[in-house]
Amino acid sequence: MNSHHGLPLHGTTRLLQRALGFSALGFSALLLHGCGGGAAGGAAGGSNTMQINEASNGFGLLLPHRVHKPTPAGTPGVEIVAIRTYADLVNNAKPANPVLAPTQWPTTAILPTGTAGNHYIYANFNAPIDIASVLDASATAQASSNLSGSISVEAVDPLTGSVTTLPGRAFIGGRTYAGAPVGGLLELQQWVGLAGSAPVALTVGSGLPGLGFPGTESTTAFPDAAKLVGPSSFVFVADQDNNLLTHETFPVGQQIRMRITGGVRSTGGKLLAEPGLASSTVGADTVGPEVAQSPPPFNVAVITPGNGDVNVDPQTSVRIQFSEPIQPFSLGSLDNGKPPTPSSAVAITFGPTTSLVNLPFSLRPPSVYDLSTWEFLPSFGFPGAGPVSAQCGAFNKVTVTVNSQKFLDLSGRTNSLGPTTFFTTGQGQGLINAPVAPDAIYIGRFGSKPGIS
Repeated sequence: MNSHHGLPLHGTTRLLQRALGFSALGFSALLLHGCGGGAAGGAAGGSNTMQINEASNGFGLLLPHRVHKPTPAGTPGVEIVAIRTYADLVNNAKPANPVLAPTQWPTTAILPTGTAGNHYIYANFNAPIDIASVLDASATAQASSNLSGSISVEAVDPLTGSVTTLPGRAFIGGRTYAGAPVGGLLELQQWVGLAGSAPVALTVGSGLPGLGFPGTESTTAFPDAAKLVGPSSFVFVADQDNNLLTHETFPVGQQIRMRITGGVRSTGGKLLAEPGLASSTVGADTVGPEVAQSPPPFNVAVITPGNGDVNVDPQTSVRIQFSEPIQPFSLGSLDNGKPPTPSSAVAITFGPTTSLVNLPFSLRPPSVYDLSTWEFLPSFGFPGAGPVSAQCGAFNKVTVTVNSQKFLDLSGRTNSLGPTTFFTTGQGQGLINAPVAPDAIYIGRFGSKPGIS
């Protein structure tokens, strides 16, 4: 740790506390600014960007997340607000007014109209999608539904950390990669069109391979038909046997999620402003939330920094990724300019085991379209390692502890696991004690001639 005029700060802790009456936490906050600084975070969009309009499973919206407009008492009001900005989240989500739960798929292979059909999920954007940014024409990419990776559809077992890519057929504007490969590449074929307000399977070669796309097996109007077939929509239809007429469901008992990354771009070259995660279950939600894990057999908690990282910037924040969207106030206080309240779900600590400092923090998601990832913003910086001549010792080892049975998903289910990880900080900025009032730092002296410096 750094020092004032050659005196190690941690050596004067007890003296200052006795002389000036600081509390342990208050003094630590003052002291640790010498080894690091505060942190702030947040996602920013722009006018020249691509945006997510909505994501849905056909039975209800998955994105944007929604919340009741609160009453003056902070309880749910009548109006429902779409959370499209961080201000929407801060102004409307309250401890007694949580973010609304997503709508589940039914357990049977039916469509929103109640007729038989395949399960599907879609994302609609504010601009036409550059197909090359989402779909892969390679014949070898058929094993991953010809997805390039900028959008993925997967099933997650949060307890084991197992993530399975779901088999299906991916469409943009009713087009998909299919047919016999030429030079290792598949043809982009138009399988589905629009007739009035109903999707219709188009003739490709001598068949109708698009028959089985949502709404194509009926001539009646279909909800969101224009969106599903439009150039601004990505549609993923469950399809394990490469035959859309065999009606299929997504798997039961796992979290089904569609991850939308910044790799998605528009035909005009606009980049996606904020990534998103649309998530729900098939049938009643019996899947509890957990901290995300790296794939087996390692199963390392996805907490950054962590897993023994060294020389971390003392001004860092901590990012934790979860298996699904998390209810904000079950983790802690949102970053709203007010002092955060203590969290029972996550503890960020440092210092000797006999006198741990529990660091206060506030929360902010990097994107309000993805409530499965949260930034934990320290109220003050972590202690730095300091020069060799004045080591902080245990002070620059930071432990992140997630407690079991404490945080909630949007359906109100709690976590089972409680992972712990740690990292150590590098050298931070030093403190300069320039004795010029009113910014002087006074130190009490005790002994035969007590006084103040």
